[in-house]
Amino acid sequence: MKRILSFLVTSALLFTKLIAQTSSVAGQSSIDKFFKELISDTTDLSIYCDSSEFENSMRLGIKYEGVKNKFLISYDIDKNVKDKISNGSYNYELKKVKVDNKGYEQVTFTVPDLSYTKDFYFHNGKYISPVTFFTKSWKRLTTRYFSFIISDTTHFNNYSSDQLEQYTEGMLSLLRITESEKDLLKSQKIKYIVCRDSAEIRKITGFNTRGIYLLAGDEVITTFNCHFHELAHLLMNFKIKNNSLFCLPFLQEGFASATGGRGGITRSIIANIGYFLEKSGYIPYNSIISYRDFSSEDASVTYPVAAIYSLFLMNELGIESYIGLYRSYSGNFDFVSNIRTEEVKLPSVEKYKKFLSKFKRDEDIKPESSPNKTKRIYSGSEGEIFDENDYYLFRIKSDILLKSNENFQGYKSVRFGELFPTALYSGEKYLVSAQLREVKIYNLFTNNLIATYSTGLSFDQKTIPSEGGYFEFLVKKDIFNEGLDNLKISEIKQ
Repeated sequence: MKRILSFLVTSALLFTKLIAQTSSVAGQSSIDKFFKELISDTTDLSIYCDSSEFENSMRLGIKYEGVKNKFLISYDIDKNVKDKISNGSYNYELKKVKVDNKGYEQVTFTVPDLSYTKDFYFHNGKYISPVTFFTKSWKRLTTRYFSFIISDTTHFNNYSSDQLEQYTEGMLSLLRITESEKDLLKSQKIKYIVCRDSAEIRKITGFNTRGIYLLAGDEVITTFNCHFHELAHLLMNFKIKNNSLFCLPFLQEGFASATGGRGGITRSIIANIGYFLEKSGYIPYNSIISYRDFSSEDASVTYPVAAIYSLFLMNELGIESYIGLYRSYSGNFDFVSNIRTEEVKLPSVEKYKKFLSKFKRDEDIKPESSPNKTKRIYSGSEGEIFDENDYYLFRIKSDILLKSNENFQGYKSVRFGELFPTALYSGEKYLVSAQLREVKIYNLFTNNLIATYSTGLSFDQKTIPSEGGYFEFLVKKDIFNEGLDNLKISEIKQ
């Protein structure tokens, strides 16, 4: 009897081990086959993709012309590397590392002779994106339109999520998104992934940036609490649905900058800069229309000029015709990169000049004093603030902080930490910073620059008036969400 029991136990253990080995081999062979098919570049690879990953990629109904495997956009092996392997010139190696006992695996694809390396990730033998892999234990937060995935919860707050919701509502109205499409967004959500820093973004995406819209999963990945620019890209693609992979950047970045600003800078500031660059003749719009011309200049000038021109186009054509124009200069890279300036059909120069002549540049900050200074609402060692009808008059030494009643326990402003690495942040909402040639106002909850005046970007080149060691300037009241008499004002404590 003991021998029978021993035989049965031994048989059971051997059978269990055999099943485990068979399962492991099947998982490995599935991964091997994934790379073989990936290199051939001819097959739909969805059978090798984790079902949740595939569903995530397709959840918003956004597609791209000529793309068989959307979930691999920007994660794929470079085409020239594939071609060299396919024609027998080079071989590749796979290094597989089990990350944990929950079925996660990292596979490093290497072509030694080309010094080419790329990491891929799998769960139970099925492909998953780096985003899914690296954020699996991050904090989740869901709102009406968003699914937030947050690396460090001390860097985010509910005020920012509310601002993103409001912005999205406005964009859905601008783009004339239907009610059924809104319902789709509400149910499937915009994925907004907040990283701790640019190094974390680079680890996840491979891109050295502070924010990006990833097409594979329709996800905004950013270090900014309110990255409206990348969100604008996503919402435009959601409107179009059947997209091309590339669009003339003069229009693509022009739209995102006109409606969403740039990372950390509001759209009104970007439009003001664009207006100045155009009117001063520094960089005319028709000098950056082609892909090559746009790419040859720095984004700090091309994006604002493209933004002011896109504002003109939307005003002149209406949003539907603007989108039609946008789509007509979209396609594969060869098509977009070879579009010549003279081939782009745009309204006349005269119409644009007329638009610029009527454009009202926001004067959120004026380098002016006031002789009255009668209605003082604050006085302290840092300076004074006066009520001047539609404006506040600031009289300050350099930097002051404004704190509202809103309290986000444990929140740390990344922007504040960048500007003042050794100073103490205590939940303030605004930072007002003044120098001889510049005034800047930040919202420290969103970490965005919300108003600025720069001597170098003004037509009359005025500096900031000063008297007795204090800078004096006017700030439009509607820059702030609340009256300053309801805020606590303090200096920066090192």
